[in-house]
Amino acid sequence: MLKPRQLPEEVCTLLKERLYNEYDAHYTYRAVSNWLQNKGFSKASAYFAKEAEDELKHAEILQKYIVDWNDTPTLPTIQNIPTEFKNLVDVIEITYKKESELYDLYIETAKEVFDMNELGSYQFLQQFIQIQNDSVIEFSDMFNLLEGVNTEDKFQLLKLEEDLFGE
Repeated sequence: MLKPRQLPEEVCTLLKERLYNEYDAHYTYRAVSNWLQNKGFSKASAYFAKEAEDELKHAEILQKYIVDWNDTPTLPTIQNIPTEFKNLVDVIEITYKKESELYDLYIETAKEVFDMNELGSYQFLQQFIQIQNDSVIEFSDMFNLLEGVNTEDKFQLLKLEEDLFGE
C-alpha cells in the first residue's frame, strides 16, 4: 500500500524550530501587553495584544503546513518569557530585536530549504519572510522615534505611546 508523501525530516525540523519561534513571540507579546496594561499604557497594550494574536496565527499556518504534509509537530514548551520590563522604550527595543531575529531565521531557513531542493517549502516560507520584513520595517520606524526620549519622564513616555500607538 502506498504511503502519502512527507516532507524531508530536515525540512520538518527547520519548520518546527520556526514554530517554536512563533509561539515564543506570541507569549512574549502577550506578556508585554499585560505589563503595558498594568502600567497604564492601554494603547500600546492593545497593539501588542494584536501582535500576540498575529504570532499565534503564524504558528497555526506553520502547524497546518506540517500536518498537511503528514507530520505531527509537538507543541513547544516555551520557557523564560519575560514578564517585567523597564519601560515602554525597553519593550520596543526587545520586540524590535525579536522581529529582527525572526526575519534572519526565516531567511536562513528559506536558504537551507532551497539548498535541499525542497522548492514547495521554499515557496511556502516566502510569506513568512514578507511578514517579517514588514514587521522589521514597522518596528524600525518605532525604534527611530526613541532617540532622545527620557525613559524616566512618564509624560514623554505617554506622548511616545500616543505617537506610536494612537489612532
